[in-house]
Amino acid sequence: MISLDDLPAGYCYISKGNEIGIHLLELCQGKRIGPTIIRHLVRTHPGERLFANVAPHNIRSQRMFESLGFKQIQMTYMLECPNGDHL
Repeated sequence: MISLDDLPAGYCYISKGNEIGIHLLELCQGKRIGPTIIRHLVRTHPGERLFANVAPHNIRSQRMFESLGFKQIQMTYMLECPNGDHL
C-alpha cells in the first residue's frame, strides 16, 4: 500500500517472478511518486532482473519506466472469449 500524508495513494507489488506493478490514484499521479517507489523496489532487490507489464495505452507509465532504464522486450496479445468460444 502506498500512502501520501497518511492517506491512501495507491499500491505496488513485486511477484515471485520479479514482476513489479504500481497503481496510483489519479490525484497522486504526476508527483514523481511512481519513480520513487520503483527506485525503492530496485534498491531492495539488488542484482535481480525486474519486469513491468504496462498497458499499451498507458503512455505515461511507459515513459516513466523508460526514464528509469527499463527496456521494452515484448508485446502481449489477448483474445477475449466471453462465451468460451475458441477459434
